[in-house]
Amino acid sequence: MTLRLGGDGAITGCTSLEEPTISISGLTMTTPIEAVSGTAAAPSYTFSGDTDNGLYYAGTNSIGLSTAGTNAILIDSNGNVGIGTTSNYADSPLEVRKAAGGDGVAIRVTNDTTTDGSHAGIIFTNTTADFTSAAIAHKRNDNALIFYNGQ
Repeated sequence: MTLRLGGDGAITGCTSLEEPTISISGLTMTTPIEAVSGTAAAPSYTFSGDTDNGLYYAGTNSIGLSTAGTNAILIDSNGNVGIGTTSNYADSPLEVRKAAGGDGVAIRVTNDTTTDGSHAGIIFTNTTADFTSAAIAHKRNDNALIFYNGQ
């Protein structure tokens, strides 16, 4: 079967768009591609053979990523990111939650270098120009956990 895309956007040459294969070369889009809103269980943009994983509209100016039909990551209108949750606490631009009944939650910071004295850690700052307010670091060669408070 041959499908034709007319200048008016109409597709001709088929009776059903259930599972068409369309190949277009040299196409330039001048307007946004829009999709239905979708849900976590049935995302708008998904994958063949695994249709409960994908990207969906999660509310005004928010998008969600779902896996196995449930929300996995949500980015809200303020740029806040929730992993495992659809609602961050007001003061949390990044929130990671484990489902109830889980074993706990962890954020892993890895430095793959083998250089003695190298560190991997988390730095806490009050401004983007502040590099030394506080930190928790792991020092590779002596397996030390270092707490730094800017003093």
